[in-house]
Parts: sequence; structure tokens; C-alpha cells
Amino acid sequence: MPRYGLKTTGQIALVPPFFEHFGKRLIESPKVCSLDSGLSGYLLGIESEALPNRSPFSGPRFETMAASEIVKA
Repeated sequence: MPRYGLKTTGQIALVPPFFEHFGKRLIESPKVCSLDSGLSGYLLGIESEALPNRSPFSGPRFETMAASEIVKA
């Protein structure tokens, strides 16, 4: 039975670190970025359109939406 991970199924993307110093690039770990903003809203319990603006996670959710649009393009 094949095993599929979150990266293979398109649920997350790994964004590599960007530093001009090559040694620092090897040390830093890639950032895990979720590609499904609807799923993140559901998991955070956001049920209406007014709640995302009050949420402390509004910045990371916007980042998720932007990353998913970049991956789609």
C-alpha cells in the first residue's frame, strides 16, 4: 500500500530558506506552509467573515493564501 505525505498530496509546501551566505542556508530549516486556507480556518474555529480580522492568526492565514496562489501559478 503506497504512503502519501502532505507534500505529495499538495496540502503543504516546503519553502527553502533564502540567505546569501551558503553556510547559513544549510543550517536553517525550510518553512512549512499550508496550502489550504479553508482547512486552516476550520481548524482555528473561524465560522464567520468577521472573525478572521480579529484572529491573531490573520497574518499567517493571509500568508497561506498568498503561498497557495503562487504555487498554483
